Amino acid sequence: MPDIDEPKEDEELLGELRMVWDAEDPAPSGLADRMVAAAAVDDLNREFELLTIVEGDKTGSVRRGSAPRTVHFADDDAEVLIRVSAERNGTRRVDGWSRPAVLAARLAQPEVERKADTAGDGRFTFDEVPPGPSHMRMVVKQDENLREVMTQWFEV
Repeated sequence: MPDIDEPKEDEELLGELRMVWDAEDPAPSGLADRMVAAAAVDDLNREFELLTIVEGDKTGSVRRGSAPRTVHFADDDAEVLIRVSAERNGTRRVDGWSRPAVLAARLAQPEVERKADTAGDGRFTFDEVPPGPSHMRMVVKQDENLREVMTQWFEV
């Protein structure tokens, strides 16, 4: 029957092996920083399709009592229409419609990112959004493939 202290001996042996390894073959200077940078660059290289503004003013503001503002973004294969309206409490309501239908939608602002409930029909809504610069990230299904698209920054 094995001794209960064997795992402890293994830990000690592995600890000594690590000390010898670190002394004889240390990790190159800055390796951890380079690995973090490589991972960040890899994340930036994810394939986003940037939807460009087709019509509407992406820098205009909506004030309480003013008419809702619409902004239309599109590329060759996808489009999204966003309607921004002011609420009585000073926040904004953002309604959106996409083609093809959006499976997931997020509204990102410098301090926070919000997730919308989607029904699979292309419509999504964000309530109580504070005014400020925003952009949308959406996942759509196109020709049996999932595609991530993103709008340019616009003012909510």
